[in-house]
Order: sequence, then structure tokens, then C-alpha cells
Amino acid sequence: MKREHLSGKRKPRIGMILLPFALSVSVMLSVLMIHASGSTVYPGDVNVDRHLDVSDAVLLARLCCEDPMLYISTEGLVNADVNGDNKINGSDTNMLLRQIAKQLPMTPNPFQTTEPVPETTTESETSTTEATTTTTITTVTTTEAPPVQTEPVKQDLTADKKPYPLGVSISVLTGQTQPNEMLTVQYDIGNIIFAIFAEDPADTTIAIAFEDNIVGYYKICSEYTAPDGYSVREYRDEFYNEAGTLYAVTILRSDVSIRFDHLANRDDFEVLSKLNFYAVNGLRAFMGIPCYQWHPELGKIARAHSVDMAAHNMFEHYSSDGTTRKQRMLNAGIDYMSGGENIDRGQFDTFDAVDGWLGSDEHRENLLSTKFTHIGVGFAYNENADGYFYGTQDFCSFFPD
Repeated sequence: MKREHLSGKRKPRIGMILLPFALSVSVMLSVLMIHASGSTVYPGDVNVDRHLDVSDAVLLARLCCEDPMLYISTEGLVNADVNGDNKINGSDTNMLLRQIAKQLPMTPNPFQTTEPVPETTTESETSTTEATTTTTITTVTTTEAPPVQTEPVKQDLTADKKPYPLGVSISVLTGQTQPNEMLTVQYDIGNIIFAIFAEDPADTTIAIAFEDNIVGYYKICSEYTAPDGYSVREYRDEFYNEAGTLYAVTILRSDVSIRFDHLANRDDFEVLSKLNFYAVNGLRAFMGIPCYQWHPELGKIARAHSVDMAAHNMFEHYSSDGTTRKQRMLNAGIDYMSGGENIDRGQFDTFDAVDGWLGSDEHRENLLSTKFTHIGVGFAYNENADGYFYGTQDFCSFFPD
């Protein structure tokens, strides 16, 4: 089945660059100290949320164990040296835990400042008359107001009555829950990290991080509230009613874009294909349908077909050499029982593609099918041809053992 989405291109947005993380902590620490010299050091604040708590200790413990799924910002890595000995090891974790347990004095928070309060003066005048001389006595009193503590302003996405933090380090989430995957995509404005939390597919959460800060989410949900300063894209199933049933939302800081036409590395279409897979399974779980399994070979076939369509400025299920979808799968050695395919032209990001397929009869049937068990997805773009983006989803089920 094929679906074409025709819409005008939008102007690129301005963004920033994400700094990569390395696990060779003890070797790099002195360099990072110099690199981060312009930042305020707050020993123990590993997740860079301007507070010391158990989540920092969890991150620090994972760092000492060299957890390969861990992401910590440059500033957080510097803060991980709790005892100031230019090493990161169990002694730092122990010291931080003792501070949190109030067995040791807590490190002063440099981000909690006392605002100066203007002095208040009260002036009274007394006149005394003696012969021809008038004496004026002035009394000045000073009233001190209590110190005012200021905290960084925090913003959240609220989805299905649960808060999801914005403007904080991605480590705030990865330190609390292990993500299923962390995918990095190279855009023309720098790298963006997608941290995917899909242990419960019906609660799929994809955090979008830029310069280590969480700048947005793709969230499976039935209701939400987004703060000001973020662009919002709602995804509604309008198949059965005109108003549509909300099933997901993307919120993104207004100066950041995840559109296909902002990719710096076309190979990263493969990464965006995995995001499409997680979004599909989130939708299926939301509707009470068992999830698909990712099939790497199907993914390669889907990607190759999208590349072929883009290169030849065509929009068909058969390849430029006349090969059918069935032949492509068999040629790849996939001995399947039943199969199907969705194709798309014109969508501008991986989540919009899911929504586009959902709104079309035949595509919806494949997307929500219970006869297929596996899926592969691939996208492509040829800026020298028609300027469109092409997407392919291939589905199959296998013969019982």
C-alpha cells in the first residue's frame, strides 16, 4: 500500500551542538576540568539538575562500573569527582551517599543564591524649641528582611498525569531507568540523542536531548499539558471520529527540529527507522494489540526500496528493475508465511510517517495487523531528484516451527 503526503517545506530552525561522552573518566578528568572551567562546579551533581540526591549517586555508581548505556554530560563528569582528588571511583560514591544520608556535611549548593534585599529606612523628625534655637533630631532605623532562596525554574511535560522533566540533563532519566536504546542522529545543527523508554510499550517515552539537555519528547498518551516555549504536534486517530482520539504527542523546544531535511548524515535514516518502529509499537500497545518484533533483514529491504524510489523519482511497490515486494523478501532469504508493505512519500519526520499511514485504510490494516509478527522500516531522500522523502515498512509472519 502506498501513501503520499504533499506539503510545503519549512524553513530550517536554529539549534546547538551536543557534546559526546566518553567513559575513560580517570584519564580525561583533568582535561575536562579545564574544559569546563567556565562552568560552576557542584561536586556530586552528576545529573546536573542543581540538587544532590539518590539519582546522582545511582549515576555515579553506574559511571564507576563503566555502564555502556550511560550518558553523562561534561559538566556532570566534572561534578562526579566528589572528594576532589581528580579521580572517580567508589570513594566518591561513598562520600556522596554519606552526604545524602546526612552523615557528612552536604556540599553547599552554588546555585542557591541569597538575593540582596534593599535596606528600608524610616525617618522621624523631632523639633525642640528653646529661645530662638530649633534643634532637629533625625533617627534612622534599618529593617532586615529574611534571605530569599532562588532555585532554577523547572519545566515539565505532563502526560497522563505524570511529569517528564524538560531543560535538565538526559542523565536525570537514564540514571533512574535503563533505556531500551539510546540512538544518536547527526543533524545539520549537531547531534541529537533519542533515549527510548519502552519497557511498557503502552507507556512509550522517547526523550529528545540536545547539548545534554532534554529539549522534547515523543510520548504515547491520551492527555498532556506542555509548557510555553515548545512546539507541539498532536497525533490523533481520526479514523472513526472527526475529532480524533489522541494517542501521542511530540513536544520540542521551538529552536530545535528533527525533520528529515535537517539531517547532516543520510546514513542516520537507519536510526530514524528504529524510532518509527518504537512509535508503531507504542501505538499498537495503546490500542491493545501485541507489538511487532524488529527484523534487521526486513529493515534492510525496506531501506533499499526507499533508496530505489528516491533515486528513480518513483512511488511504487515494485522496484525500478521490476522486482516485487515478494521477490525482494525471498531474494533476501526470508522464508515467510505472509507479508505486506506500506510506502510513503512526502512526510517530514519519522513520527509523522506513522500518523500518515494510520489515517489510510490499507496502510492502517498493515500497521495494526494481528497476522504479521515482524517489521522492518527504512527511509531515504534524494535532494537532486524530486525533493521528496520516501518511507517503506515491510511486514511478515513466519511458518510455525
